[in-house]
Amino acid sequence: MFFFLFSHSYLNLVAELLRFGDRHFYGDWWNADTLGSLWRRWNVPFQRWIQRHVYEPSLKRKLSTKQADMLIFIIVSGLLEYNIAVALQRCHLWLFLSMMFELLLAFLFERFFVGNYGNGLVWLCLLLGPPLAVTTYYHDHHMSQRGPDDDL
Repeated sequence: MFFFLFSHSYLNLVAELLRFGDRHFYGDWWNADTLGSLWRRWNVPFQRWIQRHVYEPSLKRKLSTKQADMLIFIIVSGLLEYNIAVALQRCHLWLFLSMMFELLLAFLFERFFVGNYGNGLVWLCLLLGPPLAVTTYYHDHHMSQRGPDDDL
């Protein structure tokens, strides 16, 4: 219900107001069978933009497809961490590191987790990754607010 009301409906309203004709904001990310397909389906307009402005120029500069994929992932992870750092007014790199761990998982388990098992890995990362990142940021914020005489 939350996804439909606040993501799907909101994006369609913005598309109507901006006269954005495509209205293809996300793919069927819930059915992704690999982490790579999840990342490609999650935010389609941004995926198209980064492919056009980073991925294709990287291939023209003779990078391999894996190297270009890693470059994009590092750039996106850095941008997300930057957004969190600006919002919290401090940089801890938890989101960046968790995304790098996901990248490692994607490369290590790409051959072993396919089909339903791959979809299970995707959902495991979705259900564990963001809550762990939020918890670590909350912990860091809480610890920075403590005084020197506060008990644990």
